Amino acid sequence: MTDPSHGRTVCTFEGPPVVPRFVGATTIGYFSQESPNSINGGAVYIADLTAGTSRLVTSIPTGLLGASAMAWSPDGKTFTYVANGTTYAPEWHLVTAGLDRVLTTFPTVRPRGTSPDASDIYLSFSGDGKYVALVENWVAGVSNDQANVQVRDGAGQLLYARHDATMPTWSSQYLYLWDTGTGGLRFWQPGQPQLGAVGLAQWIRPSTSPDCVSR
Repeated sequence: MTDPSHGRTVCTFEGPPVVPRFVGATTIGYFSQESPNSINGGAVYIADLTAGTSRLVTSIPTGLLGASAMAWSPDGKTFTYVANGTTYAPEWHLVTAGLDRVLTTFPTVRPRGTSPDASDIYLSFSGDGKYVALVENWVAGVSNDQANVQVRDGAGQLLYARHDATMPTWSSQYLYLWDTGTGGLRFWQPGQPQLGAVGLAQWIRPSTSPDCVSR
């Protein structure tokens, strides 16, 4: 970690951290594998750059479904992740107040091909921290709590589910999704039972700025 304003190294990580990301202004969360050659077990830590210390958030013996399969709420108090599961049946977890609980379990992952323009794993809280979205097209079941698109509230309650979308991103008002069934851009808004739609030719790995305001 580097301070670009003052040209100095703030800290370094021992071992192979996976996707370090800011949890707060001076704290970083990261997943550390058991060994450099391990693709399975590990643990999630939060490093305090000011104090120079780190603390354990939770252990994940089976590892993450993917490097993007973990997220913190904007206030840093809630953590969510998707683990591989003991039989490679992915589990979606929510960690609040030190309690790690499973929101839902998916079917066992089957071998499949991938496309860089369509395959995606996305797990992210909305900007206000009220909602969390999981969108993945690696594995899905027939029920709503096994859908490949799920939006839940901060307590983990399922609010919305569908089976035919990918490449999501949050704005300040909407969760945008690419419709893999018919093509085109769709968006989910809290409190609205139906998805809106916008005509668009293609949509690949979008990103929004933190202050993005949808119109």
